[in-house]
Amino acid sequence: QNSAVPRQTDGGGCALSREDPVFARCVSCAPAFEAMEQVEGQWPERYDVVVCVGTDHQSEGRSFQLLCRTAIQLRLSKALEALCFDCVVTVTSATASAEDLDIDVDGEKVVLRRPNRQTFQPGTLVVEMESEVRVKEETERLQGVYCCREADNFAICTHLEPAFCRNVIPCCDAPHLKAVFQTTVVAPVNSLVVSVTPLKAREPAPRVETDTFRTLGPSESYVFEETAVRIPTYIWGFWAYARAEIVEHGSVLGTPVRTVFMTPQSPQESGDGGSANVKRMTEEKTAECTYAAMWGAFALRFFSEKFRLMPPLQKLDFLPLPGLNGLGMENMATITTRDGYYLVNSKTPYQRRRRVARLLCHEVSHQWYGNFVTPYSFNDLWIKEGMARFLEFVALEAGGEKDLERFNTWNHFLSSVFSEAMAADARPSSHPIVQDHGNNLDAILASFDVITYGKGACLLRMLAYYVGMDAFWIGLNRYVERYQGQCATCDQLWECIQQASDELLKAEDSQKADPPVDLGALMLPWLHQAGFPLLCTELAEDGEAVTISQVPFQLRDLDQAANTDSRSSSVLWPIPIGFRVGRGALQPKRLVIRENSTTVRLDSEAKRGADDVRLFMNTGHRGFFITLYDARSWRAVTTALRSAELTALEVQGLAYDLFFLNSLAKQEQAQSASILPGALLSAATASGERLLEVAHILEKIEADGGQARHALAYVRSVHTCMCQRD
Repeated sequence: QNSAVPRQTDGGGCALSREDPVFARCVSCAPAFEAMEQVEGQWPERYDVVVCVGTDHQSEGRSFQLLCRTAIQLRLSKALEALCFDCVVTVTSATASAEDLDIDVDGEKVVLRRPNRQTFQPGTLVVEMESEVRVKEETERLQGVYCCREADNFAICTHLEPAFCRNVIPCCDAPHLKAVFQTTVVAPVNSLVVSVTPLKAREPAPRVETDTFRTLGPSESYVFEETAVRIPTYIWGFWAYARAEIVEHGSVLGTPVRTVFMTPQSPQESGDGGSANVKRMTEEKTAECTYAAMWGAFALRFFSEKFRLMPPLQKLDFLPLPGLNGLGMENMATITTRDGYYLVNSKTPYQRRRRVARLLCHEVSHQWYGNFVTPYSFNDLWIKEGMARFLEFVALEAGGEKDLERFNTWNHFLSSVFSEAMAADARPSSHPIVQDHGNNLDAILASFDVITYGKGACLLRMLAYYVGMDAFWIGLNRYVERYQGQCATCDQLWECIQQASDELLKAEDSQKADPPVDLGALMLPWLHQAGFPLLCTELAEDGEAVTISQVPFQLRDLDQAANTDSRSSSVLWPIPIGFRVGRGALQPKRLVIRENSTTVRLDSEAKRGADDVRLFMNTGHRGFFITLYDARSWRAVTTALRSAELTALEVQGLAYDLFFLNSLAKQEQAQSASILPGALLSAATASGERLLEVAHILEKIEADGGQARHALAYVRSVHTCMCQRD
C-alpha cells in the first residue's frame, strides 16, 4: 500500500485526467485546469533544496537571511519556449544542463528562457536556481520564513500554507503539483534542525560568503532523508533552532513521536544558580509536553486503525512555537502549534486542555486527509479542513472512551462549531463552501473561515450519520487507499462513500432497507449555495401525518432593508432528516426532503388522536437546519420531552433552534417583509416562552430523579444569551 513514489499522471498527481468526464461537472477542478494553461506540459517531480542560514553584511547578525540552492527535476511533456515558477524571492542565477538561463520576473512568477531562445525539449530536465530571501521578524506576517524569538534564543521557521513556499524558494506552488523533496540545511554548529523527514547525516560545512550574504560562523550541513511520497509544497518546511530540547515519546506502530521545543534562557541570563535554573525550567517544560503528546500519539494510532493504513511519515514531531500563524499547521510529519496550545500543566483550565486535545487530533488527521490524499485545489479547501474539524471531534470522543480525558464532545461541537457556523451562514455576507478563487491568494486566505471549517464539518457530520458511521468510515478507507499519494476530488469521495453505503444497504433486509440515495446529487446544493433551510412542521389534527416544508433561513441586520438579501425564497436543499415520531414511544425514521413541502404519514396501529403523539425532527441534532414547530407539533415535542425521550444533545439543539427563531421573529416584526405565514410567525415569536417551557419541564424531570441537569444547563445558558440580546 505504501509504495515509495506512486505513479503520477500528467495532472501532477491528480487521479483524474483532462479527458475524464467528471471534470465537466467538477467546479473545483475546472479553474485549476485553466490556470495550468500557463505551464501546461511542465510538471515538477523532485526538489533538492539546500538552505544556508546566515545574515547580510550590514545587520551584524541582528537579522537573518537565507541563501537557497534549489534543483527542480521537471518532466516536460512537450517542447516549451519558457519555464515558469511561482517566486517572490530574488533569483540570482539559473541553469539547466550546465547552460545559463535568462531570468525574467513577472509579478509573482519567475520565467526562465534559453539565451538563444531555443525551446526546452520534452523529457526530464533539471533546473538549478540560486536565490536569496530575507527572514521575517515576528512583528511581520508570519508567512514563508520567519524568525521566532524567545529571550536570547531564536529559531528560523517556515509556514507555507496556502501558497507561501514561493516566499522561500522558486517552485510550482499549487496543491496538485506534488513532488518529492530532499532538504539540506546549513546552520551554525550545535544548532538543532528539523525538517519533514528524519535526519540522515550531519557533517561540517564550508563557510559561504557572497557580496550580500555570509553564514553565521562555523556551520554544519544537516542532510535529511527524501520524502517517501510526493507532497504538495505547502506541507514542506524546515526549522533551525539555536537551542532546543527533544523529548522522546516512544513510537506508535513503528513511527517515532517527539516534541521539540525552544529551551529557556541561557545560563548567562538565568541569574544566580545559572545552569541549575536552566535545567529546572527545561524539566518543567518537558513535563508540560506530556499531555499534548499523549493526545497526538493517541490520534496517530486511532486514525491509523480507522483508515487501515499508516502514511509513510517516517517520524512525527510536534513543534510548539512562541509565534505561529493560527493555532497549528499540519506540515508533513512535523506539526507546529502555538506553545500556549501545546504546553499544559496543573494550572491549565479544562477549556484549554480540551482545545489542546482538539488541535492535536485535528492536525494529526491531516496526515491522511490533506497530506496523503490532497484536494486538487484550494477551491476544495473545505473538504480537508471541514473533514479535519469533524474528525477531531470523532477522535476526541474516542479518546475519552480510552480514559485519556472525557469531554462533553458533541455538546461542545454544537456550542463551538455548529452554532457559530449557523450564525455566520445565516447572514447575507456568507458564501458557498466551494468557491472559485481564481488563484487569487487573498481570496484563498479569506476562505480560512468558519464556513469552510465549521459548516464543512457540520455537513460531513450530517452525511456521516445519514449513511451511517460504518459506511462513512469504509468510504473514507477506500478513498485514502485508492488515491494515496495523489490528488482527488469531492466527487471521488462521494463515489467511495456511495459504494460503501449501497453495499451495506444490500446486506440488510431488503424489505427494511432504505432505497439508495445519490450522495453526489445530495451534497451538490449544500456546497454551491450559501445558507441553510428552515423546516416548518404542521401536524394534522388527527395526528396521522406531519407536513414538512422548507424555506431559506435568513437573518439581516435590523438597519438593512428587507430586500437587500439576494437569497431567493425558491432555493431548495435536498435535506437528509433523521427524526423520531410515534404514539407512546418515539420511533426512528429517516428521509430526504427534496420539495417545498412533503407530507409524511405516521405509522401507528392506535388511533387515539393527536394528544399522545411524540415528535422530534432532528435526531442527535445532526442536520444542518432549524426546525420551527407549529402549535400541535410543539405539543408533540413537549410530550416527548416530558417522557424523557430526548437526549441532552437534542435538547441543546432544540434550545439553539429557539434562539435563532427568536432572532428571526425580531427581524420579521421590525421589517415589512416576512418569509413566514402568520401562524408560523406567531410560533417563532413564542420562541422565548417555548424555551422557558423546556426549562420548566427539565426542572420537573430532574426533581423526579431524571438525568436532565446537563441539558438544563445548556438551556439556561441559551436563555441568558437571548435575554441579553433583548
